[in-house]
Amino acid sequence: MIMHLETSLARNGFFVCVGQIARLAEGEDGALARAVLEQPDYANLRRLLNASHGKPWRLPLLEALAEIGMLYAQEMVYG
Repeated sequence: MIMHLETSLARNGFFVCVGQIARLAEGEDGALARAVLEQPDYANLRRLLNASHGKPWRLPLLEALAEIGMLYAQEMVYG
């Protein structure tokens, strides 16, 4: 049950973060975030992450991705 809760929190936190970027970022950055919301695949995530250099939303995006990454790593290691 706890793992399910942690997974849900990480997933929802990620989508809230990207949703805020989509809503508040201007121009290409907002479009990249909307593309991630529509299809959160590696290519779209990489484009958004590359665009985040020097932006105020870089750290929240990295933290959201790190939460997902840590849970995935735990699942990979422990099953």
